[in-house]
Amino acid sequence: DTSVIIDGNLDTIYSRYYLDPGNALAARFIQEKFQSFGLDVHTMEYDEDGQNIIATKPGSLYPDRQFIICAHYDSRPYTSYAPGDDDNASGVCGVLEAARLASGFDFPYTLKFIAFDEEEAGLIGSAAYVDSAFSNGDNILAVLNLDMIAWDSDADNKLSVSSNDAS
Repeated sequence: DTSVIIDGNLDTIYSRYYLDPGNALAARFIQEKFQSFGLDVHTMEYDEDGQNIIATKPGSLYPDRQFIICAHYDSRPYTSYAPGDDDNASGVCGVLEAARLASGFDFPYTLKFIAFDEEEAGLIGSAAYVDSAFSNGDNILAVLNLDMIAWDSDADNKLSVSSNDAS
């Protein structure tokens, strides 16, 4: 329930449940943060309620080859209060920080920073993005999905990284 500036106005986001108005505020906040880093930003509206926020830093040598850093910004439980501190504000913070740091450098490959919507409703936003990327023939080299990065399930102070070699 931290106050933030959105569209020049002080606001508070109490919930990021995908059907709550706060989720749309979160999307707008993420979009404005990406824009403040000088990135090319657009919104992918894929259904009545869902929108992915996509920021792009074009590659200097291979602009058609992409690396993606992503997280979902919606949260649960399905109530009027769903702040989602770890699931998944922590991941969104990681994506925003990666975008901020990368914005000042040139890279040979295109970097995309994506905040997906409706993950908690069944991976709807990311599925819509993947369908679009597939139909466009996007050349995605790797994806780093940041989900619950502040969670330490066994309190060992170690980061767990999972991969899918079949992907």
